[in-house]
Order: sequence, then structure tokens, then C-alpha cells
Amino acid sequence: MRLFRAELTRFWTRRMTWIVLGVTALIMVFVVGISFTRTSSEAPPEGAVPWTVDEGCLEDFSSGEIQLETGSSGEFTDEDIELFCRTWTGDPDKRFWAVSMLGEKSWFQETESGFGPSEGRPAFDTWSDYIEFRESQPVETMTIDGVEYQGSQEPLLGFLSGPGVFYLILAVILGGSFVGAEFRAGTMENLLLWEPRRVRVILTKFAVGFVSSALMVALALGFLTGLLSLLASVNGTFQAVDGRFWRDLVLVILRVSVTAGLFSILAMSVATITRHTAAAIAAVLGWFAVSNILIELVAKWFRPFELFVNALAFFGKGEPFSYVPTGRGWDFTAFHHGYLVAGLYVLAWTLIPAAIATVVFAKRDLT
Repeated sequence: MRLFRAELTRFWTRRMTWIVLGVTALIMVFVVGISFTRTSSEAPPEGAVPWTVDEGCLEDFSSGEIQLETGSSGEFTDEDIELFCRTWTGDPDKRFWAVSMLGEKSWFQETESGFGPSEGRPAFDTWSDYIEFRESQPVETMTIDGVEYQGSQEPLLGFLSGPGVFYLILAVILGGSFVGAEFRAGTMENLLLWEPRRVRVILTKFAVGFVSSALMVALALGFLTGLLSLLASVNGTFQAVDGRFWRDLVLVILRVSVTAGLFSILAMSVATITRHTAAAIAAVLGWFAVSNILIELVAKWFRPFELFVNALAFFGKGEPFSYVPTGRGWDFTAFHHGYLVAGLYVLAWTLIPAAIATVVFAKRDLT
């Protein structure tokens, strides 16, 4: 316990910790500050739509200057012509919806206003109604070679969990530098003179890195929640927000924080093996940069097992998918596993390097 307290104190007295936390807070304040200038407290006029119709285009149709083939014996209706002549002008609702911290506001906007859910998607009165619909609606299915496959749910990626990779980068920087800096400064040998049980030392560092990184991300997300709530109070609306929304928000913060803690251990493991902070950060972020390209080009079968795919699915209760060839020139994205299993995959991605790092640290000559 004495070693844990000493390492915990070292983590929170490092300049890097407070620099990262301070820069993160400044970025959040800046982004939300910009949002204050781009939002409005006024509700859109009744019947407002996100497009304009080009009258000149309509006149060209009526005069015959524009003619399109329908591909069948039918003719274009006036509605078809109007759709063709529309110019997108953007969502007329400039309010910030608090519900968008977790999901898309379009699910809660009135359908008849023209900028809400598309045809067949109802507008929900509360967050609970939307989640019940999401969890109960029929999942897309497809039969391929006599086998029925189910489609997968996209994760809920609102303003809190959407930029999830940013939080993971913070954890990787903190974790990698926490261990890497000791190797660079040569203080690891001094620590082992005080506590010679190497396995205990490295496991304690992993525990401190996990707890501290998770706590830091939770504090950052709590701060962001406060800023966005202020934005909704001044230039927005809490429409559709209910008790379940706040419960789900707390759970999202918890899942993101736990995942960040695991990524911190992953970075610490690589830093222990390579004895270098930059190598740890480059390894994790480099994999993020190239993994999607590699999977799409040469290893589509690996997608449901990939680290970042499972991390983002765990954030937003999504379902990683696998590609199933249909024989028609495209692949069906079939359900592979749920968000809790996705969390276990992230745990596995963490524990394997951590085990290797523990063995290496226990046997390596540090002189």
C-alpha cells in the first residue's frame, strides 16, 4: 500500500499530468465557446425546412430546358421535380439540444418540420422512448447460402462519446510517459533499491496508471458535461431529456473512463518493453492510423477483433460487425458480438501486452 501511495503521488505531481489536463480543459472551453456563437435560443419557425427550392430550376423544367430520363415508362411528378431542384441550406434549428450529448437530435425533432427523422422514423418525446425503440426494433436480417445473418447496431456517438479516440490519446500519453520517463531519467533503478520485488513494482504502476487515467478522463468528461449543459441552458433546450438520459450519461462516462484506463496500461506496457515513451505512443497511435486501411485491404476478417473498433463499440453500446460476402459484389455487415463482449476484447488487448511487459521487466537487466 505504501508503494501504491508513493506511485499515486508521483503520477499527480508530474507536470505532464497537469499540462494534459489543462490543455484538455482549454480545448473544451474553446470548442464550447465557439458553439455559443453558432447556436441560438430561438426555436425555428413552424414548418421550417433545411432547403430552398430553386425557382429557376422549376422554370427550366416547365419550359422543357431540363429533361431527365426516368428509366421507366413513368413521368416525373411535381414532387420529383421539386426534390431535384432543392438546395440544402442546413438545419434551421440552431438550438443546442442537450440530448445530443449522447445521440442524434434528429430522432427528437418533429418529422413534419422537414429536418427531423426521415420517412418511417418517428420523433420521440423522451430519451427513454428512443432507447426502448432502439432496443426493440427488428434487426436487419439476410440469408446467405442458407444461413441467416443479423445486422448490427451502430454505437451511440454523441458529443461525449463521439470523439472517443481523443480521450484514449490522453490516456496513452499519460500512461506511456509515466513509465517511459523513469527509464529515460534513470530513476527506475533507485525505485528497485527501495522495493526490489519487480513484479510488485510493475503491477502497482499498472494499477496507478489505470486508476489515475480513468479518473482524469472522468473529470474531463464531467467538465465537458457541465459546459454543454450550460450551453443547452443558454442557447438550447433540454427537450427529451429524462431520468434515463442522465443515468445513461453517467454509464457512458464510466465506460469511456474504464477504457481510457486500459489504454493507459497498454501504453505503459509498450513503454516498459521498449523503455521509451515515444515508442509507446507511436505504437498505439500508429496502429490506430493504419489499422482500418490494413483491415479493409487485406484482413477484413479481423475487423470485429480490432482494438479501436471494440473500444468505440463499448463506449456507445454498439455492436462490432463482420463482413459476409453476398456473392453480389458487396458484403453484408453481420452482427458479431455485443458491447459488453467488445469491452472484454479491449481488456484482452490490454492484458496480453501487460503480461509480456511484466515478464520482461522481471528478467531484464536495467543497468
